[in-house]
Amino acid sequence: MAIAFVYALRVYLLEGFYVVTYAGDLESSWYSLARAICIALVLTFFSAFDVPVFWPVLLFYWIVLFVSTMKRQIMHMIKYKYVPFTLGKQRYGKKPPPSDETSSGGSELRP
Repeated sequence: MAIAFVYALRVYLLEGFYVVTYAGDLESSWYSLARAICIALVLTFFSAFDVPVFWPVLLFYWIVLFVSTMKRQIMHMIKYKYVPFTLGKQRYGKKPPPSDETSSGGSELRP
């Protein structure tokens, strides 16, 4: 945590992290993210917030979040028929050598 603070201080003093400094929208997202992490870290020190949770509920919550955030990407994949986990993809191997009839075009007569 100390390393992250030193890095953030260096970025602030030197104005060196241009991704954050030139985009105001990104700056507010970084601020919100840092604030949420700090609040979550402070709340871990209080036993009142140590609530037991049944693991299937967490799994269901994770799946809902994943699907809701990846909906656009999933719809794009479906639109272009891209399925990265398909089985039985076509394998390319050696072609059989061409026969004499196809290589000569069949114009020659053979005895």
